[in-house]
Amino acid sequence: MLIYLDWNIFNKIEYKKTLDSKEIEIYDTIENKVLQENIECPYSNAHLNDLLRGYAKSSQFIDTHLYTLNRLSNSLCLCLYWNQDKVRFHYRDTKEFFFLLLEETEMMPQSFDEYIEFLSDEIGQNYDLLKLIPLDFRLIELLNNDPLLNKMFKRSQKEPNIFSLTGDILDILLLINKDFSIYKSLRNFLSSSNKIADISKGFETAFKINALRNPAENDSIATLNNNNDTLKLDLLIQEFLKMDIQGIKKDKQFINMVDDSLHSFYAAHCDYFVTNDNICSYKAKKTFEKLSIKTTVINAEELYKLIISGVV
Repeated sequence: MLIYLDWNIFNKIEYKKTLDSKEIEIYDTIENKVLQENIECPYSNAHLNDLLRGYAKSSQFIDTHLYTLNRLSNSLCLCLYWNQDKVRFHYRDTKEFFFLLLEETEMMPQSFDEYIEFLSDEIGQNYDLLKLIPLDFRLIELLNNDPLLNKMFKRSQKEPNIFSLTGDILDILLLINKDFSIYKSLRNFLSSSNKIADISKGFETAFKINALRNPAENDSIATLNNNNDTLKLDLLIQEFLKMDIQGIKKDKQFINMVDDSLHSFYAAHCDYFVTNDNICSYKAKKTFEKLSIKTTVINAEELYKLIISGVV
């Protein structure tokens, strides 16, 4: 059985001694169950992204966090790597992965143009194929007629294809992390248009550009039954983006929506997704229902009850 825990669950287990007696029983029970051999509890690069943001503020607790993640996951990693279509289950040490990801983050280019220069010839040629995919004429018309979008999507207007859209969105992603008002403007635009699918495709490509280049050289493949092996990241992003744009359980920060969609994408390859985040839970349930994903979304207390009753 595969159980995907959100970071808020890992964190509760790590600090369970600070909790009240009822919560200690809940997280003790979950921890003991996860450590059984018949339960697999993978971590993902989405968890490491959570830790990277905390590390940027303080590195004091990173070793403890990584130890907790490694211990409870047994180093089982779930990741969609660069230029790959399918999620990879493999064993990879959390500390090695984290610090390599940190190194790449620090070296990360600060614009799409810098990214293209950074890419190898082989990978660059693959992204060149995106130039052959045109944008819908209605999206082009919207970009041309809206003064704000006219400034934000300059590449897409000059060369209306998915490659240009990806470049514009990646630059916007970098700006959004510095100024949330940019995302608010983009969200308001999208709420009045029907081109979320095109935009989400661009987001997917931008996320893949940000993905780690390759697995570790010495990692080992995990042979597991993988739910939704053909699930595309852009479909899931599209649903999360659509709900956020429509004002349904809006996240306070754009990066929260990105994190929730990525965690949910990985969780969709497991039997259970356990999170105490009500916004993430709601969006994941609605998305899984729409995309016919069988993963069950529950919180920690619900998992505890399933364990006590013998269902899990």
